[in-house]
Amino acid sequence: MAASHSSSRSINSPLRILVVEDEGISALVAQKTLEKMGYQVLGPVNNGAQAIEMALQELPDSILMDINLFGPINGIMAAERIKAVRDIPIVFVTAYSDKAIRRRAELTHPLAYFEKPVQYPRIDALLQSTVKTKLELSVEQDPDADL
Repeated sequence: MAASHSSSRSINSPLRILVVEDEGISALVAQKTLEKMGYQVLGPVNNGAQAIEMALQELPDSILMDINLFGPINGIMAAERIKAVRDIPIVFVTAYSDKAIRRRAELTHPLAYFEKPVQYPRIDALLQSTVKTKLELSVEQDPDADL
C-alpha cells in the first residue's frame, strides 16, 4: 500500500509541482506559467525514469504528468510506479483523447485528466481546492508542523 504523502512545510509555503513533459516548449510554458501562479516548480523532466526518481526523492505536492514521454516508461507507467510507493496527486495533461488511454490513466486514480491545450486557470483552481486543502488539513493534524 502506498504511503500517504504529507508535508512538514508551512501552509504558507508555495505548493511544489513536478512537471513531467517531453516537449521542450510545453515544459517551459508549464514551468513559467506555474511559477507566475505562485507554485514552486520541480523539473521539468522529460522521461518516466526521471519522473519516478524525482517524485520519490523530492516528494512534490502534486505532479503535472504528460502521458507520452521519452524512453520506455510513459506517464501512466510512471504514475503507477510512483503511486505504488507514495500517494502523490497526479494531474495528467495529454494530447491523447483516445478512450482506452484515458481508461488506463484513470486506473492510477489521478487527481484529474486534461487534454491539451492546457488551461492553467483550471489546473490552478484544482490544485488550490484539493492539494492545498489536503496539506492544510495534514498540518492541522501534525502538532510538530512548522507554522
